Amino acid sequence: NAGYGWALHSFIFEFSDGTRVGTCLANNGMALPLTDQNLARRGSNEWVDLEEGDYIVSIRGHNCSGNTYLCWDIELVMASGRELSFGSSHRPWKGSAFAIELPSFQLLSDIPWNRNGKLTAVQVVRSSIHLPIQRGDDNINRLQLLPLRVKNRIITTLLIFLCLNKDRKNCSKQEIPLDVWWEVLSYFAAYQL
Repeated sequence: NAGYGWALHSFIFEFSDGTRVGTCLANNGMALPLTDQNLARRGSNEWVDLEEGDYIVSIRGHNCSGNTYLCWDIELVMASGRELSFGSSHRPWKGSAFAIELPSFQLLSDIPWNRNGKLTAVQVVRSSIHLPIQRGDDNINRLQLLPLRVKNRIITTLLIFLCLNKDRKNCSKQEIPLDVWWEVLSYFAAYQL
């Protein structure tokens, strides 16, 4: 959920158990409790659902110049290639660009905004639930060690995935989504894992 006008003034994650993390600021810069009423007062009443298994791999946008809001705009890039953008069109407040890549095996848990309109870091948690693999030479070399039957099934799955997602941005850097990874894992016998 994001609230924005001349700048981004609220940005909240709500997890499947109903817990919320994030920040909602009043016009005077004071933090407000993350209640539905406060979010509605700040124009933050549209929630965006993420597909199960999808997760954020990078965050980019622009800081906010000269005030106490969160930032000017923000774009979340998901492992699936989906991009979610929230932000202002009030150009005088557009500040310097920021970009944060999340490390593999870590999931975004919160964005601790500093109170001067700049994003400098994020909070992450190490995860054993999502198992990202990136396309690249190392993975191809590991693939050569597998039994031919397993290797052919994995290659077929990945080729189908690439064909279905050929228009994704930054394809060489994107991680394979969780559902495809689980499909690949299903090809292995327990002793091969």
